[in-house]
Amino acid sequence: MNTLPDSLVVELDRDFLANNKSLLKILFSMVETSRLEYYRDSNKFTIYDRAKGNKKQFEWDVFTLETVEKAVNFCKTIKEYDKDFFLIGIDGADFLIRKRVSSDIHVIQENFLEEQYSFIYPFIKDSIVIDIGANIGDTAVLFCKRGARRVYAYEPHPFFFNLANRNIELNRLGDKIRMVSYGIGAREAMLTLKEDSASGPTGSFGGGRFGENREVKIKIMPFSKVIESVDGPIVVKMDCEGSEFDAILSCPVSALRKIKAMAIEFHKAPDPIIEYLKRAGFDVEIKYDNPTKYGRIGLLSAVLKEEIF
Repeated sequence: MNTLPDSLVVELDRDFLANNKSLLKILFSMVETSRLEYYRDSNKFTIYDRAKGNKKQFEWDVFTLETVEKAVNFCKTIKEYDKDFFLIGIDGADFLIRKRVSSDIHVIQENFLEEQYSFIYPFIKDSIVIDIGANIGDTAVLFCKRGARRVYAYEPHPFFFNLANRNIELNRLGDKIRMVSYGIGAREAMLTLKEDSASGPTGSFGGGRFGENREVKIKIMPFSKVIESVDGPIVVKMDCEGSEFDAILSCPVSALRKIKAMAIEFHKAPDPIIEYLKRAGFDVEIKYDNPTKYGRIGLLSAVLKEEIF
């Protein structure tokens, strides 16, 4: 009886190659390192983590491989939830993530494993956090785990708004996190944006480079109004795909000075934001700066000087 895994054959067309380059890299890497086993008769596949110390079995679907490969390597648990979602556990928190859109597991990796916002952790305890660009709700949950008194999480895309609410309920944090279905900018507005993937939205939707994908209407609220609606010490995390410029540069200094610390993802040269925040009394530092084929992307730290706060 042959107990060896079957050979894996995947038929690729030009569209697949163009739209799934990262998936292909993962697939070839797993095959090359013998971390993927596929048995045709069972319609399942087994995947090993990079250390080959743990393995998991899932229903065969080539489009889930990128999500599974990441989750197996750094999540405590990963389970089938339904036909569209996995349920993962990491650092005492649970999340529903999409099987076939790898951006969900990618943000979990950035925020829980790589801890890209760790530089604002010292300011979060007992503070109110304004989480702009809440995505799947992972950062809102993370900030509660780090001691936030309350989180106001702004997410304009209806899919992410609903998924974030599900993840907040999953973690029993509905009493501490309030989801708000707005984006932020300079003024109240309705915008029509295009999603960045035909498979479903990712966190970078609306960047203006996505051709014929689905259009989504979103509501925008002035950043100054968001700040002025909150009493108490405020910490801001902002990841809003380019809207950070209009939002911050339109915000009066008096409103900005209600914020004791900010983490701001920027999507082009950040000099105008840096100069404005420094004039408002913040110490500003570029945490990382990454030129990409889509433009310059990076992360700023802004901490209000103690004598002002």
